Order: sequence, then structure tokens, then C-alpha cells
Amino acid sequence: MSTKITTVYDYYITQLGTLFSTKNRIPNPYSLEDNSIHFLKDSWGLRLGGQAFFRGELCFLSEQYNFIVVLCREVVRQDHDATSFDTVVKAMKEDTFKLREFFYDVDNINSDIDKIDLGVTDQVSFFIAGKTNFLFTETTISTVIRENYT
Repeated sequence: MSTKITTVYDYYITQLGTLFSTKNRIPNPYSLEDNSIHFLKDSWGLRLGGQAFFRGELCFLSEQYNFIVVLCREVVRQDHDATSFDTVVKAMKEDTFKLREFFYDVDNINSDIDKIDLGVTDQVSFFIAGKTNFLFTETTISTVIRENYT
């Protein structure tokens, strides 16, 4: 990795840790089921997705990286209780709003970042780890970084 992508990756980890300071960081955001349920109860993670290169100005190469923010919450419920899902889904949407609000604020952009585009936030999805129910969603943050290649 280049110096800039390493700096931006570390910057996102730091900012997400601050933004979601009451949440756990997911150790393996690439496979949620492979994490301890204790980390997943109210958590966030960062995955590095795809990357595209395109030539920019003379002697510069721009790279677009897709960072994927994973938000996860436990659903404590009983078979007859539909409101527990409602409560968790609304809380996750509030988390997503907080995330988008933060990255829409240009004062929060690291100087190594040329451009941020907030992509799609996926639907809220369900999975079971052990005997525990979880909901999760993902938001893509497309980030353009310009590298000097001379």
C-alpha cells in the first residue's frame, strides 16, 4: 500500500472509533459470524473493498478505494415480540445517519483525501451467531486519493 492509503485507512479507523466510542470494534469485519458475539452486540467495523485507478493530472495517479463501514447490533427478542426488531432497525438507521452526517462535513476530511462520495447503505440484514440474533448494515464510502508517481 502507498503511504497515503495507509494514512487514510488509519484516519478512518480513528474517526470511526471516536464517532462510535460507545460501540465495540469488530475484529473481523470480513466475516461477521467468525467474531465473538460479545464484540457484535453493538459494534462497527471497517472493510477495504474494491479499488480503481485512473490517470489524473500529469505525474499523478488517482486511486478510488471503497471503504465499507459495517454496523451491527444484537436483537434480543421473543417469538411473539415484533417491536424488538423495530427498535434495533431504528437505532441502526440513527447510526447510519450519524455516519453520513460526519462524512458530509468537509471539516472532517483528511488532507490526503481528494474526494469522498457516500455510496449506498445496504438493507438491514439478519444473521445468527451461536444462539444470538443480529442485524447489520453496510455503508460504502468511496474515497479518491491522488498519488504522485514520478
